[in-house]
Amino acid sequence: MVVEATTFQLLYVLITNPEGSPSRGLFVTLEPLDYASSDRTVELCGEHDFIRTPMAVVYPGVKAMYIAELEIAIADPYQSVYLHRREPTCTPELLATLRDGLMRSPFVAPKYKTYCQQNC
Repeated sequence: MVVEATTFQLLYVLITNPEGSPSRGLFVTLEPLDYASSDRTVELCGEHDFIRTPMAVVYPGVKAMYIAELEIAIADPYQSVYLHRREPTCTPELLATLRDGLMRSPFVAPKYKTYCQQNC
């Protein structure tokens, strides 16, 4: 699942398998490389159809989110102006890159690394 927040030029990418009831997953944020600093460790461009400009992964911003809440926000007429589901979803290679970066990043809390290991 990939969601674009057009207001801030951000992409939210689901990097784990949804689990639980209600289901939730771990998301990383991609932002334009112009805004990136040293705590963004992976640079991407052209890695996938939805990455059209140079972007960096913001590993300190990793978060576990309930997928249903994000789906409701996308369907909401007021929020859907800003949030859009992007298709197609990630390739296995891009997911592996994002997950590997998360596991290597010193800016990710251990609880998220454990969550990623258990749900990928």
